[in-house]
Amino acid sequence: MTKHEMVNHMEYYLRKMKKLLEKSGVPEDYLEIPLEAYSLKADFIRPGFNWLLHIFNNAFREADRIWSNNFMTEDVWARMEARGETEMEEVVEFRKALIVLRMTVRTNKRPDFFKKGKMERAIKNASHKKTSSKSS
Repeated sequence: MTKHEMVNHMEYYLRKMKKLLEKSGVPEDYLEIPLEAYSLKADFIRPGFNWLLHIFNNAFREADRIWSNNFMTEDVWARMEARGETEMEEVVEFRKALIVLRMTVRTNKRPDFFKKGKMERAIKNASHKKTSSKSS
């Protein structure tokens, strides 16, 4: 898979996971992919791709399965919370899945691709190498 395909896939996974990531308490900018990510080397992108794919196929899929199987919509969820229906089996199961999702994402084992400082340095290095090679 090319680096462009990996970045495209990651953007797709993040769009699909957005609602449940927000519900789990993951800040919206925690897994941001800057436009400059396309200029990075595949070796820098691949660990981020593999990590996000694992989350998508496991922790996210489980939370999404519970959400979808119980025909939950934003309205139903809001009504359940407003009525204090927090002990229902489906709600308890869903909350546990959201905790797993949040803990899986908010780990210190997150790849450098999703660490803002490391990403910024990689982008700076990639753009510096491009300008250096053009001036040669």
